[in-house]
Amino acid sequence: MSRQASPSPSPTRRSNHHHNHEASPSSSQSSSPKQTKWLERTTQTILNTPVGQLRNHPTSSNLRPILKSWAQKCSKHGAKMATRILHRLLEEEDYDANFLVSTAIYCSVIDAHAKSGRGAMEAEGILNLMLQKYSSEGKVHARPNTVAFNATLDAWSKMPLDNNSNSNSNNTSSISAAERAEELLNWMHFCPYVEPDTISYNAVLVCLTRAGQASRAEALHNVMEKLYEQSNKTNVNLRPNTHTLTTVCNAWARSGASGAAQRAEAILERMERDYLMSQGQCEHLKPNVKTYTCVMDAWAKSMEEDAPQRAEAILNRMAEGIRYFHSNVVLQVEPNVQSYAAVLDAWAKSKYWDKASRARNILMRMKQRYELTGNEACRPNVFCYTAVINAAAFTAVSSSNTNNNNSNDGTDNIVHADKEAALGIAFATLDDLQNSDEYGPPNHVTYTTFLKACANLMPKTERQRSIVQHVFTVACENGQVSRNLFHQYKRLMGDHHVPVHYSIGDIPSSWCCNVKERQYYGRGGPSKKGHNNTSKHHHQHHARMSMPPTMSSSSNCVLHNGHAHVAAPAGGVTNGALSMVRMPPVSTIIHPAVMVTPPGSPDHSIIGSVVPVQCRRRPAAVSMESESSSDSGASNSMMWEWGHVRDNLHVHG
Repeated sequence: MSRQASPSPSPTRRSNHHHNHEASPSSSQSSSPKQTKWLERTTQTILNTPVGQLRNHPTSSNLRPILKSWAQKCSKHGAKMATRILHRLLEEEDYDANFLVSTAIYCSVIDAHAKSGRGAMEAEGILNLMLQKYSSEGKVHARPNTVAFNATLDAWSKMPLDNNSNSNSNNTSSISAAERAEELLNWMHFCPYVEPDTISYNAVLVCLTRAGQASRAEALHNVMEKLYEQSNKTNVNLRPNTHTLTTVCNAWARSGASGAAQRAEAILERMERDYLMSQGQCEHLKPNVKTYTCVMDAWAKSMEEDAPQRAEAILNRMAEGIRYFHSNVVLQVEPNVQSYAAVLDAWAKSKYWDKASRARNILMRMKQRYELTGNEACRPNVFCYTAVINAAAFTAVSSSNTNNNNSNDGTDNIVHADKEAALGIAFATLDDLQNSDEYGPPNHVTYTTFLKACANLMPKTERQRSIVQHVFTVACENGQVSRNLFHQYKRLMGDHHVPVHYSIGDIPSSWCCNVKERQYYGRGGPSKKGHNNTSKHHHQHHARMSMPPTMSSSSNCVLHNGHAHVAAPAGGVTNGALSMVRMPPVSTIIHPAVMVTPPGSPDHSIIGSVVPVQCRRRPAAVSMESESSSDSGASNSMMWEWGHVRDNLHVHG
């Protein structure tokens, strides 16, 4: 990547020869509208200066800071304005032989294209112009250097994938960028006046990572390491560092190749060993939180049977610290929210029947660590809570359910109890997030995932329908109705023969004004009518899960004047909005957790952990599902009182 751009020139840096020069705003105002106006005005002054007069113009002494200020905008407009200035300077150079456009000027313009995110071709075009000026015209002041090549490589590494294209074209574009970056790197090795460095190799490694070419990325790292050893480890400019090895780990994590997780963890273990054996002297090889997270992510994506245990073991290693044999140095890295999320993802993707409780255990550890240390980097967020609900939604039943074909041996009860436990975790997690002002509120993915949990873990009874209806109502009030949420809700209502007489394009904008689908569905989000993702009138309030009035299972949902209404059954009560069966708070429908932290329990982490608790099998007389259609008794038959929950929990010490 290119060097950091310096802030705009301050008044104290004005040239003594130009007292009338208009100084730029101070660096503290570098992102203010005042600085932007100054840049626009100064740029127009440069562009409008007659040819032949620019060398003596007051702005000529601050051309490079002006270009760097445009680069700091990190936008297409900034790159465009920097290019216009360069063209004007080249025009002046052709007219005035004493006016020289230096390599630093070219590098600043290349950097502006690199920071724009879409200027790789333009950046390489400027590099080729520098080569032409130097080789054909003999202009030594325009000779490309390592900084110019690194800025061009950085531009290729930042080229975005086209989210509107299919995956094949995306992969093709990333491979093309990787191939072009490798060609530039090879050219640097044969160029007599350019020498590649660690920044050059790291930029190419990023391109290979995005192209999914992990083997080539590791091979390139090996080449880099060999060149460093051939110099007797004196050429520090070619020394692999933490960023180098972390990028290779990330390449394996994103490759999806067989054995990728093992390869990534082998790199991590080597970094740990080299750092500890050097007594902490090899600071450039010390793994950081990104390194550990990439390896845990590799395990999460591996889909191997022991992936969640391996990922959780790495998380424990981070938090507790490790010491290598006789070394007095302890390697300890503080996990962040991405670290915990990778482990949660690993458990969610596994096929263990108790993965929901294991995922919630990780969430509770994360929450305890944040409350104990106050470290904002590990504060749980909505994505972590959603991952736990996702683990519950797709939970498997215990292995004993598939190993015995006798239907009269209580297997059905075991399956039912497994689903009850997973459903209880889903309820408890949503309840915690819904009632938390610090970690919440839920988003549209949370609500959609919870509806999937209801679909997978609950029988098609009146209780399922009323809960689904209630969750959808809360999502509407919070402006969190996305495409997926609506289709999931409509599908579940169809299972109960409750027609929904409107489509996703007909829903009012207030139902989806807080949906940010770009982070889940790519640029632009949904293209359906009514999805105003950039609406500025977001709902500032957060609707709690208070229970609405009564509704029969035969009610029809219709849309009228932008509001959802329900035809009230005989004897039912409606409030003019979506209504449903009156229920107790969701935390009392099913026990809110299947884990507690018993006093004096064994602790394998620094700050303490939540020990999983197994729920005893409920007697047949106590049913979690109410098959009766009586509304008056629905609440009592659905509720499982807290005292009964505590009596039926067995803590494993």
